[in-house]
Amino acid sequence: MLINAQETNKVKGICASKDGPRINQLLFVDDPLLFVRNQRSEVEAFTQILDTFEKMSGQSINFEKSMVYFSPNTLMPHRMNFGGLLKMKVVTKLDGYLGLPIPIRKKKSSVFKSILDCTTASRINCWLKRLLPNGGKEIFLKSIHQSIPTYAFLVFLGPKGVLKELQSMISRMWWGSR
Repeated sequence: MLINAQETNKVKGICASKDGPRINQLLFVDDPLLFVRNQRSEVEAFTQILDTFEKMSGQSINFEKSMVYFSPNTLMPHRMNFGGLLKMKVVTKLDGYLGLPIPIRKKKSSVFKSILDCTTASRINCWLKRLLPNGGKEIFLKSIHQSIPTYAFLVFLGPKGVLKELQSMISRMWWGSR
């Protein structure tokens, strides 16, 4: 339905890059990210698509869990108006999705440092006081090293400084208490 709406110019979608194709959806298992430009006609077409989806599939959209995020260039009255049309809460900041940061700008290091601060550093620090044999330490470090940071770096190219910091934290844990 969304592709058809885009082909018939009811919904234009967004461009992720200057010369890239227009997209109106990204699907992750059962969580869709839907993109609509902030024009009343497109928002109305989008709500009609959502209503049709509910009727055809028998599934309902949980609007309590749904949210809408607008470009910083969108005026506040438009945000409230379109948020009301969509029946979703309007948010001004998207922290992340599936453990990954959503808005990544030119300064990527600060975004990825938050991944390290929130996950790896706190886990390593809470275990620093415990005595683990070398085998236990190795398993512990690999389980942390291969979880959220590795997943994030599979999706995004991590900045060299952040990768060095991750390696430094692991080295301090491994060699620091020997």
